[in-house]
Amino acid sequence: MCVSRILGNEQGYVSFLTALHLHDVISQIPHAIQVATTGRGRRLETPIATFELFRLSPTLMGDGIEWSETTISYRLATAERALFDTLYLSTRKLLRFRSLPELELGGRRFSRPKFRRLVDAMSNVRLASAVRARAIELRLL
Repeated sequence: MCVSRILGNEQGYVSFLTALHLHDVISQIPHAIQVATTGRGRRLETPIATFELFRLSPTLMGDGIEWSETTISYRLATAERALFDTLYLSTRKLLRFRSLPELELGGRRFSRPKFRRLVDAMSNVRLASAVRARAIELRLL
């Protein structure tokens, strides 16, 4: 619920390591709630939690975003989308997320074909190549 208030008129959703943890793809609990936004990147300290907002291009905010299955729902990246967003940012922002916790990609938690579709759908060839290289390095593709 806090995420929609923090975003205001911006588009956004919970993603990155926070979403990967919520989908049981990583066991590590992130120190902050990480949010993808069309607004400016920023860090917010609130009495409820610390929020890290990372700016993504609105063109990247398409597939792989769902509504959470909670009493008060919020937009949440799928496991595939969260990993895509994390790798995308790791290629661009001062090597943020360069080191990832151990990924648990077995079972129904993660679909490699869905992940591949997100990478293949990128229109910016240079960025797609960088994300693809990072995914290959992590043995995701």
